[in-house]
Amino acid sequence: MKNLIRTLFAVIFFAGVSFGAGPTAFAAGDEGGQGGSNRTVDLSNIVVPVQRDGELINYLFVSAVVTIASGHDHWGARDRAHIIRDGILRAAHRTPVGLAGHPMELDEQQYLDIVRMVVEEEMGEGSVESIEILATDSQLVFIEG
Repeated sequence: MKNLIRTLFAVIFFAGVSFGAGPTAFAAGDEGGQGGSNRTVDLSNIVVPVQRDGELINYLFVSAVVTIASGHDHWGARDRAHIIRDGILRAAHRTPVGLAGHPMELDEQQYLDIVRMVVEEEMGEGSVESIEILATDSQLVFIEG
């Protein structure tokens, strides 16, 4: 029984060491093995309102990744991600991001413009290298129009 416990402990320990080594090397500046970058800021599951004629009818959940341009503080952007998220949410309430006539769909260009504006307000002009929308989802499945 003691041998089994020791074996399980060793497996758990080495698994933790193995998983812990990857992110440390990545965060130290290595580029990800699959085209990833350490200059990205994750903006997953931001909930934005969809309006029709000024009335709230739906929510869209949007996941995106922003790559911060070289020469700008990507660590600072990560530290301020909560402020960036809040700014995106506020801007999406002022400027509708649902496609006109299709409230279940995101107006991707409008959303990209909002994200770029908010990030550059927080991090400085030209701080956004690229923005990739990874996924969108809707709270409600069927709404006519």
